[in-house]
Amino acid sequence: MYLTHFVGTRPTAFKFVAEVTEHTQALLEYKIHNLSLTSDGQQNLQLNPRSIPSVHIQPRHSYQFRLHANHTILWVNFIKFLIYLTCPRYLQLLENDKLLLIVDDHSGSILVYLDSQQGMNAAVQRPPRKHLHRSKIGETCIFTFDEVRRTLAICETTKVGPSHPKLLVIIDFSHLQLQLHIFIFDEQYNQLQSWASGIDLVAWYSPGVLITAMCFVHGSEELLLIGTDLVARVYSLLTQQFRYDSFNRSVPNPV
Repeated sequence: MYLTHFVGTRPTAFKFVAEVTEHTQALLEYKIHNLSLTSDGQQNLQLNPRSIPSVHIQPRHSYQFRLHANHTILWVNFIKFLIYLTCPRYLQLLENDKLLLIVDDHSGSILVYLDSQQGMNAAVQRPPRKHLHRSKIGETCIFTFDEVRRTLAICETTKVGPSHPKLLVIIDFSHLQLQLHIFIFDEQYNQLQSWASGIDLVAWYSPGVLITAMCFVHGSEELLLIGTDLVARVYSLLTQQFRYDSFNRSVPNPV
């Protein structure tokens, strides 16, 4: 910027230089690649449904978004298309090209985002659709989503026990936190509301057993939960009870 000042009849010029320094946090870029079947793969599937098809990445249908380096994606699961996402753990593709993304900010919060693939980079710069607190849903949890009923289930599965900074013995962490939290989106996917929270599941499990996997049972309001005891149990969201029957997952003996 220049400023001219007249002293008598002779102009005197002044030059002002300004500098602005802005600190920007480090970001990680995640890329979403839509996969499609090759023509040969489609034909082989028609002839033999058990065949393993060939897929290829379509670069023009790839999208990216950026998160702060200290944020972690917690959930990855896809419904509508074949997707490859670089370095994630929970993300789900919904109808109408909607993307469900759950992020841990490592500051005591879990952030739930929902937007299109193209709009996700802008969406993560705005406030999330839902802000969940680790203090309420636990430090270790697993997720599953029912697209038909727009229902998100979160299961806290954590071992807790007594501790002492000067106690140099092995402690039995047999006490468990096994709690179920249910959230439901409205029909327009604008709001995510709590439907049930803090459902205690400890009474149905032996000491020391953790839940390692969970999914919705297709066509019903039930959840299938698998524990470290290799037993699959079916839980009803309507009765808030487990079914009487369960399924044992046998481990084959080594040959």
